[in-house]
Amino acid sequence: MKNHEGMSKTVVWMVLSAVLLLLPGIQFGQITGDEIPGAARDLILRNVNLKAAPGEALVKTDVYIRSGLIVEIGDGIIPQTGAREIKGDSLYAYAAFISPLSYAGQPDEGDDVRRSAWRGAPGATPPEQAGITPHELAYNHYEISKAEIEKLHRQGFGIVHSVPKGFVMSGKGCLMLLSPETTKDRQVLQKETGLHAQFRNKMRIYPATPLATMSVWREIITDTKNQQEYYQSWKTDPEGKTPPSLSDVQRALVPVIDRSQPVFFNVSENRQILRATRLSNELEFSLVLANVSQLNPDLFDQLEGDFPIIFDLNLPKKPEELKEEENKEPESQRRSARERRNRQSESDDKEDKELPAGITQEEYTRLKESRKQAYEERMRLPTLSFEKNLLAGFSILETDEKDILPNLRRLTKYGLNEDELLAALTTLPAGFFGIDSRMGELRQGMQANLALFDQPFSQEE
Repeated sequence: MKNHEGMSKTVVWMVLSAVLLLLPGIQFGQITGDEIPGAARDLILRNVNLKAAPGEALVKTDVYIRSGLIVEIGDGIIPQTGAREIKGDSLYAYAAFISPLSYAGQPDEGDDVRRSAWRGAPGATPPEQAGITPHELAYNHYEISKAEIEKLHRQGFGIVHSVPKGFVMSGKGCLMLLSPETTKDRQVLQKETGLHAQFRNKMRIYPATPLATMSVWREIITDTKNQQEYYQSWKTDPEGKTPPSLSDVQRALVPVIDRSQPVFFNVSENRQILRATRLSNELEFSLVLANVSQLNPDLFDQLEGDFPIIFDLNLPKKPEELKEEENKEPESQRRSARERRNRQSESDDKEDKELPAGITQEEYTRLKESRKQAYEERMRLPTLSFEKNLLAGFSILETDEKDILPNLRRLTKYGLNEDELLAALTTLPAGFFGIDSRMGELRQGMQANLALFDQPFSQEE
């Protein structure tokens, strides 16, 4: 393999069920199972640095892939004639990453999406006009371009949970394999995963506030439960009873009521989290706290229930105060007391110039310390969730693809080690979606969904 400038320290290949997807700048032909027959579909990685699962050591070994499966791992494997062989001496193999929350493949929203076409009474808004569409399936709208897939491949992702955009009850998500060489029906791993919901409302129609949204939830879930109970009664003894009639909304909520599908509640901050957990406990549905970006550590002990948490990977920028601290020269390296006094004087002059109007130096110092503390608490949240066995992975709903790997690496400075980070990207979401028997690790007999890096994935560039 040629070493191309600008391609170091990133994903160089994605291997997805025996389909090798090369990134720009890598000088190998693309291999797909449909283009070449029989044994030529086989692929063997020689002497690759294999990380089979979080917590296991890197091992130099061969990996033999046939018909989309890992059929053998070990030294000196003898493949069938015609197998494609790739030297992996400088490569690191991991299970392809899984995002448990993404808008990948979903259509863009218009600029006026929050404006409803409804012109009737505000309290009589039809469910669809109010953003109550739990019957909408993300799978039906899923159309992902090869360019979008390649962007996610560059960050190590091979599977995404794509959820519909929208409002109060956006619709059901789908779990998709990121493979551009196959049709949508062959990419789908789960067509319906659960309901994506949020405290996002359309303008000037009911429900237009978070409290009104909670009221709508109570009304719709209670009505659906009553209809479901009546259906069971009618089914047991239909004589003299009117046949039940469920709306599309109610029919879509039946799996939520019986807890066979969870609700991925998009709750970015503390108040939304408390409201969602209150609804879950009151209405008895399975809840996933999704796209969380702010969560007071004290709330962990107040939450009534162990709710899986999917953290927003769109991390905040580092405060200037922290950047300044990191760039400060250690005191022992300063040459003299005079120099220290001069530097202190320069620092004081700089702080005076930066001081906002109407605030004292003491108040400004407390403000900067508060900003620094808030940033550090935010960055430690995934670690705290992992320690409490609540972390289910990372949301990339609003994260620019080029920021994904850098942001993951930033988290290693705030408590998550590489194995814990890898678990949040592979085994934890695989276990959550129930695909851990075939994906999320690299073992014999499992599907060959893997990412190849040219260095350990958590290592800084």
